[in-house]
Amino acid sequence: MKILHIVRKLIERNHDVTLISRDPDHEMPFDKTKVKFIKGDILQFDRIEISGKFDVLVYTAMVPFKPGRISNKKFKEPEIITRQYFQNTIELARKLSCPLILTSGASFETKGHEVADEICPIARKGMAALGKCYDEMVSDSKTRNSIPLIEMLPA
Repeated sequence: MKILHIVRKLIERNHDVTLISRDPDHEMPFDKTKVKFIKGDILQFDRIEISGKFDVLVYTAMVPFKPGRISNKKFKEPEIITRQYFQNTIELARKLSCPLILTSGASFETKGHEVADEICPIARKGMAALGKCYDEMVSDSKTRNSIPLIEMLPA
């Protein structure tokens, strides 16, 4: 899970870390005493009580889904939720007046044993197709210059 790796690295580097979590009591593989938790759901971000100054907001939310094939009809639901997660996160970054780092998964088109890098075309196939809405919203956000935004696309 990318969130866990990011949190561990931030703790190791002595950053102040605050997590918004639906279940802050859930067991996590890092020292929870070094993290401030805010109980909340990004789908209902207007109910989340946040105060203070933040240097950056890092988006790591992911729609829960079961591995395996999914029909086009069933794909619409996680697509709608993904769009709402990201839209609410953009609004939260605006509210907090801080930059947003978007961490989104992607798959890349490669040939043979070629290693994917930033010059490879992004393949929005399978569950990575959820990223299409990110692509649209990132483009729109950059066009409107609404918030400082960094997009990370780990393969």
